[in-house]
This record gives sequence, structure tokens and C-alpha cells, in this order.
Amino acid sequence: MDFVRGPIARDGFPAGYADQPQERRAVAEGLIDTLVALHAVDPAEIGLESFGRPDGYLTRQVSRWMRQWTATRDAVEAAGDQGATAAAARLDKLAETLAAQAPTAPTGPIVHGDYRLDNTVLDAAGPGRIAAVLDWEMSTRGDPLADVGLLLVYWVQASDTTERSAGCCRSARSPVCPAFRPAPRSPSCTPRSPAAT
Repeated sequence: MDFVRGPIARDGFPAGYADQPQERRAVAEGLIDTLVALHAVDPAEIGLESFGRPDGYLTRQVSRWMRQWTATRDAVEAAGDQGATAAAARLDKLAETLAAQAPTAPTGPIVHGDYRLDNTVLDAAGPGRIAAVLDWEMSTRGDPLADVGLLLVYWVQASDTTERSAGCCRSARSPVCPAFRPAPRSPSCTPRSPAAT
């Protein structure tokens, strides 16, 4: 493992980095390209055919997401915001549906398990390339769509509604979407520990 220099966008980009919309778009495209490249790796070709616990991967993911949502729901309901309460009811229904319909996926490629912008090191020379991916402790082999789904949880676009962009759909320490703008933190959103994200 080598040390890699470059910015990590925890609460936004560093001053002077990705200031222009086309540069933020390049960061977003680099983030996606890196995930696609990861999922294209054949584990057997690099000696990782027995890596991780691929059996039951999606069932474990849904169970973990449901525990996270249950912990968050209490804070949402305590805030007393009617919009947030209505969204919480929709998320409860989604959690039930996911639990009931989680497919048994075949053993798949390597999945990161916590892939998002603030788990990468950006290229110090400029936007558009991911220099390194961090925090591999949740990686395994499984369904790559779970990585895509988690990335989209943190991806807020300029056209998103206020409810989505300010809601608890993002970690308090995540810069949200690299391609557009940071979203304001919702007062009903309590910070999650790094282990819970």
C-alpha cells in the first residue's frame, strides 16, 4: 500500500479545486468510472476468488440498511416535521418491500460496500481522476448494484427537491454530489458515526 497525495472531499472541495461546473462533472464522471472499473475486475484473475462472504450479500445489506434506518427514524420523528414524518412512512414501506423481495444474487464481483466521494482521494493535479479508493473494510464479493445504490443515496442534484437535498439522505460529513452543489444539512438529521455509514 502506498501513500497517495490528493484532496479528500469530506465537507466539500478544497478552495480552488473543482470550482467550475465542468470540473465538478469531471469529478463525478471519474467517481463513476472508478466504480465501473472496480466492478469489472474478475476476482479469480487477481487471486481473490475466495474473498469475502458473497453468499447472502443482499440480505445482509438490506438488514444493515434497515438497522440504520430504524436508528435514524427516531430522530426524524422527534423533529416533528410533517414532511419528514411522511417521508419516514414511505421509507418504512420501502424497507419492508426490500426485506421481502431481496433477491438471492449469484457470487459477483468485488464490491466496496461504502463507495462515495468522501471515501476517495482525488487527483491532486486536477479534477477528473480518482487517485485512490479508501475504507475497504466493508468490501466483499456481491451485487455491484448495492454499491451503485449507496452512491446514489449521497448524490443530490441541483434539481432535487428541498426535502431530498436537505433530508437525512446523506451523511453529515459527506459533501453529497460532486457534480452539482452541496446540500444544506437538515436540522432533523443527526450525524452518523463513520461505522454506521
